[in-house]
Amino acid sequence: MKKETEKCIDRHVRITDMAKAEQIDRIMKLLDFKSFNEFFNEFLRVSLSDFYNKMCGGNVELPKDSAEEMKELAHENNEDAAFYGLLVRLLKEIVLNVTINKSMLSSLFNAKELEYNGYAVPGKKFLQGAFSDTPEYLESYETRGLKNMRR
Repeated sequence: MKKETEKCIDRHVRITDMAKAEQIDRIMKLLDFKSFNEFFNEFLRVSLSDFYNKMCGGNVELPKDSAEEMKELAHENNEDAAFYGLLVRLLKEIVLNVTINKSMLSSLFNAKELEYNGYAVPGKKFLQGAFSDTPEYLESYETRGLKNMRR
């Protein structure tokens, strides 16, 4: 039974599987949907093209109202921009921490090398980071690893 109004169609749904009905109720409560209508329209927006593609075999996008599509894209782009901005900030923080750790570990390694070879480690130069260079035998290993990552 269809009853058309200005911009929508009124349809009634009968859910015969009680487990599915209970699952819908849990989702509606969890995601704070105010009505079944609100839930069902969101469900259709998220799932309809996947359902169509599975049933019809193929990868077909159903046509969307262009204003609705632009609104969705704008919302998704804002969420994506925020997500990727945070991701980039966290990755930069990780790189900074790794660089600091590498410098400190190299300093300790180079100071220990001086001690093992019978030299005194000048405390002031150690504190100034004068021994923070990557040990020679690791430089080529690091360079090869960076080249492999870029491929």
